[in-house]
Amino acid sequence: MKKRITSEKLVHAVSFALFVLMLTEAYLVHEDEIKASVARLKTIIENKNKTNEAEAGEQPEVSEKGEQTDGQQTAEN
Repeated sequence: MKKRITSEKLVHAVSFALFVLMLTEAYLVHEDEIKASVARLKTIIENKNKTNEAEAGEQPEVSEKGEQTDGQQTAEN
């Protein structure tokens, strides 16, 4: 038996191909801006992690369940 390609499947395939091409073009046009934004986000996350580590050093140790070593629950929000 031969498989038939319906017009609906063809439309979906062409639409998907055009979508991928548009995404690729947008990435290539804005590649420098995207890389700069990613670098800024990485810097922000690293700084936040350093701040959290510094604050954690000043506070009592907290277990993974959110309980302090003395048994009190910490606020999750």
